[in-house]
Amino acid sequence: MRYLLVAGIFLVALGLRFLLLPVNAGAAFLTFYPGAVVASLLCGVGPTLAYILVAAPVAVYVFNPPYWAFGANDVVPMVAFIGAATIILAVVNFYQRRVARQTQMLLKLAKAVEQSAESIVITNLDADIEYVNEAFVRISGFRRDEVLGKNARLLRSGKTPPATYAALWQALLEGKTWQGEFINRRKNDGEYVESAIITPIRQGDGRVSHYVAVKADVTARKRDAAELDRHRHHLEELVRERTTALEETNDRLLETQFALENVGIGIHWVDAASGRFIHVNRYAASMLGYSVAEMLELGVPDIDPNFDAGRFGENIERLSRQGGMQFESSNLTKDGRLVPVEVTLYYLSGEATKRAARVVAFLKNITQRKEAESMLLQAKQSAEAANAAKTAFLANMSHEIRTPLHVIIGLGHLLRRDLADPVQLERLDQLAASSDHLLALINDVLDLSKIEAERLIIDRSDFSLGTVVDQVMRMTEGLAREKGLTLTTVIAPDLRVMTLNGDALRLAQVLINLCGNAIKFTDRGGVRLSLDVLAEDAATVTVGFAVADSGIGIAPEDQARLFQPFQQADSSTTRERGGTGLGLAICQRLVGLMGGTIRVDSCLGAGSNIRFTLVLPRAAGGDAAADVVPSSAADFRGRHVLCAEDHPLSQEILLEMLEDIGCVAEVAADGAEALACARERSYDLILMDMQMPVMDGLAAARAIRALPAHRSTPIIALTANAFAEDRQRCLDAGMNGHLGKPVTPATLAAVLGQWLPNLAVADGAAPCENAMSRALDAIPGLSMPALWRRSAQRLGEYCAQLLDFVQMHGEDMARLRQHVAAGDDDAAHVLAHNLKGIAGLIGARRVAALAGDILQALRAQADAAVVVALANACEAELAGLAEALRRLPEPAAESVAT
Repeated sequence: MRYLLVAGIFLVALGLRFLLLPVNAGAAFLTFYPGAVVASLLCGVGPTLAYILVAAPVAVYVFNPPYWAFGANDVVPMVAFIGAATIILAVVNFYQRRVARQTQMLLKLAKAVEQSAESIVITNLDADIEYVNEAFVRISGFRRDEVLGKNARLLRSGKTPPATYAALWQALLEGKTWQGEFINRRKNDGEYVESAIITPIRQGDGRVSHYVAVKADVTARKRDAAELDRHRHHLEELVRERTTALEETNDRLLETQFALENVGIGIHWVDAASGRFIHVNRYAASMLGYSVAEMLELGVPDIDPNFDAGRFGENIERLSRQGGMQFESSNLTKDGRLVPVEVTLYYLSGEATKRAARVVAFLKNITQRKEAESMLLQAKQSAEAANAAKTAFLANMSHEIRTPLHVIIGLGHLLRRDLADPVQLERLDQLAASSDHLLALINDVLDLSKIEAERLIIDRSDFSLGTVVDQVMRMTEGLAREKGLTLTTVIAPDLRVMTLNGDALRLAQVLINLCGNAIKFTDRGGVRLSLDVLAEDAATVTVGFAVADSGIGIAPEDQARLFQPFQQADSSTTRERGGTGLGLAICQRLVGLMGGTIRVDSCLGAGSNIRFTLVLPRAAGGDAAADVVPSSAADFRGRHVLCAEDHPLSQEILLEMLEDIGCVAEVAADGAEALACARERSYDLILMDMQMPVMDGLAAARAIRALPAHRSTPIIALTANAFAEDRQRCLDAGMNGHLGKPVTPATLAAVLGQWLPNLAVADGAAPCENAMSRALDAIPGLSMPALWRRSAQRLGEYCAQLLDFVQMHGEDMARLRQHVAAGDDDAAHVLAHNLKGIAGLIGARRVAALAGDILQALRAQADAAVVVALANACEAELAGLAEALRRLPEPAAESVAT
């Protein structure tokens, strides 16, 4: 490559020779001398010599005239050319080697600067950057082309103190080297700390031309130093804290030692092998009448009879396995008395301390506690005896009050059947109302007593909310109607048909009580019962209940005692409303037992709103079981019933009630007589009073249940007792259910209907089956009661009653529409209610269902158009029933088919 470069130089010189200079030897020399110098500088000695050896002859011989002749005159120029070229070559070669050495040194220096791990920056006197090495690029993140020609201030982060820059320029302007630190910024906005040494660069004449900065990134070192400094300070702080803690610990140890010596607990340190005391505090010694020195001469078996020498090892072995134990024992004092103590033991194996195993014991003198426990036990026994006496008193009172009340109410029902005089019937109604009031009062007192004795049990069974609401309405709508009040319910259709699990009886009791209370304290307007779903999930439904009225309201100062027993808002002797003040107290407690809370919002003169919330589980078994509807119209003819009752008048009433619904009844005056009757003959059902002379009902039930003929005979308890456990005792004795006193024909029929469900058989004969019965069965929406199937005569009587029904009530829906149009919802409500009742009794189930829908729509204050549409449907059903009855065959033409 170098020789090619020399050839190029030669050709350039040759070209210059021909183009620029005249053809003579001098011109040739002037052309090729510079070529020799350039070849020497660029290509070195060897190529330059070759250049001279070629250029000299060419210059002299070829280019001098005559062009291809060589003469004596040509020797001098050629020698002069070669000599001059040699001298020039020597000089150039000298300087070339010198430049090569300096260049090599500069290259080494440049490599060292470029490869330096420290950042090197060269600037002019205005701090404009002229050079940066690779370390600068790596550390700062700037490329060379981004900083060259830029002022060094572009690296500033703004966090370097101004005094640092002032000191820097003062030193540089004085020609001195400056050393310090900068907080610079990286290209990516990061920050780093640089330790820099900046030195002025002087030329040969001493003039400063540039500044060179050698900088090192000390960010990590500064961070490590700061961290180390923090650790050092933290260590110093820990040392100070530890010193303080040790001092405090020492103080606490001194205080603890003082406390351990004087605290009211005995402390023993015991050698686990021998049972000897290693240390005892002063209290442990003084508690037993010893000094500390005397105690250290003893062991555990010397003071604790329960830890004798023979059993000590066993107890310590058990303690070592458990680690600790607590028990009560007695310690023997120095004068021979026994002191009851509570002992807490801990086992220390000694492995950690490299000492023998020890036991630390804490002993507390429990003499006063034992005395207090003895007193409490006596008080508890006295309280239990008093509570048992109270329970027995309540049970006896319940029985003694309910039994005559049963007679009064039963006689009232029987008299109502026989009396026709309006004056006597009115007095009988007053007697029945007073009896019902007395029964409600007794129930309230007994319920409150059971709640306070924590003996009231909340039942859990599936029920329908709609059924509960209907029951509440049946029980309270008469009271509202008597006072001219509207009684409405607001309940969503899906909530009405929802089946839940809970105590439907107690829920109805709360709602009846709240609605009755609202009616009592309301003179104008009405009462509204509303039910809402507040929350629900797959398992439970949270239902909100509210009873709102437009009555007299309750003053704020009276609301606080509203739910207290025997308290009323108006407790003066001149109060007009009456009552015992138990209703709301019982409601609050029943709601609490069902897991809810109850509260009242009221304003004096503006009515009240009593609300409570219950979380009720969804029914697990699907639809709730249908309620047993009491009905005295059931036919129990041919059913043999034994009634065990000791009260003569109660016997008479029960016999009449049983015979009135068709039963063949016998009476036993006590349990022994009932057992004798059961041995002689069989019965379809036995009614058994609990409390009787000679043999009570429980013993008689057990004995009768043991008889082969009566292993499955339903035995129903007649009970006036107050508590659920009394009823449970009946079930435990083998009875199937219970019938609470006082007994009414409806409740008696309901219980018999539950346990004697096959009511169609009369005196063992098959039901009457003829054209009339088949025609009646074919009428849509009609379900003939079983008692009318007993004979063809009874079928004729049933047809007559059906005709009377459609004639008497055929215009009911027209009158109901008139009441609705006039806004008289109360009259419409009464008409629909009566129609529903009579239709249900006679078996017109579709008419009864439609009348029930009308009732519900009226209670919900539905739009008049909805009520009218239901009335039209009910009217059409009545007309269809009348038309079907007109097509029935004549009873006289029928023959009885069996």
